[in-house]
Amino acid sequence: MKLDDKPRASLEDVLARLPQEIVPTHDLWPRIEAAMHDEMSARPPASRVVFGLVAGCLLGAVMMSVLWGVRAPGTSDLLARDAASVMAARSQLATTYRTRLPLLDAPTRVRVERALGVIQAAEQDLAQSRRAAPDSAVLSRLYASTTRQEFDLYDAIVRATEPFVRRTST
Repeated sequence: MKLDDKPRASLEDVLARLPQEIVPTHDLWPRIEAAMHDEMSARPPASRVVFGLVAGCLLGAVMMSVLWGVRAPGTSDLLARDAASVMAARSQLATTYRTRLPLLDAPTRVRVERALGVIQAAEQDLAQSRRAAPDSAVLSRLYASTTRQEFDLYDAIVRATEPFVRRTST
């Protein structure tokens, strides 16, 4: 009889002989909690994502305007033809934005306000540059694009808080 001639135990037999419970030699929860905490802290907070998206949109719009001359259809024409209605729309959107902003958590509010400050500073710089070079098509497109970014930011906050406003008002 050779060693290979021994009958082999089936997998079920081997598994049946294993203990049904294994008690850990030490408490595993502290390491599990630490690993979970490390994983959670590795993710960027939602407010950082919102700020990044707003900044990315602004940068993308500026890059597109400068490199390819791409613009939102009719935006600069609208600004040139009917500045009063644009200012009225901006005022109305800004008012709604200000009433909805407190519905966001504090870190998100801070980042959104910072992004709005960047957009408005760019808008002011471009307005000043346009006064120095009023015939510059590039500056006009950049100004229109930046104004559009401000409107889009207001609109995004209003839309994001809309379900919350509807739920609490009924």
